[in-house]
Amino acid sequence: MSCSSLTRYTQELYLLGKNKLSELRDHIKCALDHSVSADLSHYPNESKSVKNGKELYKSGFLFINDCFYNDMRWPDCIDYSEVILNWANQPGRKLGKFTKAIMEDTYIRDLDIRLGYPYVYVHHGEHEHLFSFVDARLVSANDPQEVSNYPYERSVGIRNGKNCMICSMFVAKWITTENDRVPEDPFYFCEDCFHNFNYGKDGSKIGNFKAYKYVDNNAL
Repeated sequence: MSCSSLTRYTQELYLLGKNKLSELRDHIKCALDHSVSADLSHYPNESKSVKNGKELYKSGFLFINDCFYNDMRWPDCIDYSEVILNWANQPGRKLGKFTKAIMEDTYIRDLDIRLGYPYVYVHHGEHEHLFSFVDARLVSANDPQEVSNYPYERSVGIRNGKNCMICSMFVAKWITTENDRVPEDPFYFCEDCFHNFNYGKDGSKIGNFKAYKYVDNNAL
């Protein structure tokens, strides 16, 4: 699975035939789901009360074998596939016949999968992850035996994290942009350096900048 312009392995999951596609979606890690898009420079201590990406943008689909499996578990979910289907069905495109179904009503065992074939998960409007089914077999003695353990994350890819650009010791927790007191844009800060550098003892903001919470993929 990957969530960047460069395809990189990020995680490996074991699933059972009785797992639903919605369970697969819930186990795909993405920093955007935990990020907050609002500028928090005026109230950094209230960042936990602001809704993150997963809470704001719940829609998404898995595209498998020419079928769009839409997540419709919440009333405010949008059928992302509708605009694509309308475009694909325009006269003269000849793109084949696409269908759609409900993600939370579809089990892994319902799929006629092609091993090693790239499929697509889309969320946050246009953010894409590639994923593949690489094996299909019976559960062995070396696998987790409790059904409740599935989907099971077997491994994760190694990715370089972003360290604080002040102390170079701790993982970045904040990003600032348009900051008139630092040499680079964006600039990455750990929690302590962010507050100590950008705010006075009374909590007042120093200088001009915008601040956003940063979520490192390695911390998910």
